[in-house]
Amino acid sequence: SCLYFVAGTIHTSKESKVDLGVGIFMCLVGIIYCIVGGTSVKRAVDKRRSLFSKRKLRDRFNEADKEGNGSLRLSQFRNLTQMLGVQISDAEAEMIYTRYQQSGVMGMKFNDFMNWWTERNRDSTGEFSV
Repeated sequence: SCLYFVAGTIHTSKESKVDLGVGIFMCLVGIIYCIVGGTSVKRAVDKRRSLFSKRKLRDRFNEADKEGNGSLRLSQFRNLTQMLGVQISDAEAEMIYTRYQQSGVMGMKFNDFMNWWTERNRDSTGEFSV
């Protein structure tokens, strides 16, 4: 990862020409690794977006909503995340459920779920991340 760049930078600070060469090589490997990694992440995100359109997410939500009342209990939300392949612990599921559930409303509505789904797929730059 980008640690190659850091290690390479440290290597270049040594006085030996061999260390300088190794350091420069490691820096280049680190830069290439970061660029290729970013491209791979973007491709994976594009594939995931095509797998889970808003319509498919709605269908999965409705499938998890066993009572058919348009909202999910915590256990149903947990089942939905598992159906979608999202690996989170029970404690994380409870925190997410509590945070995104509308105040004063029992259960998580589809819009609440979509708020979480889209927010969890964004990193600090506004791009979707894996």
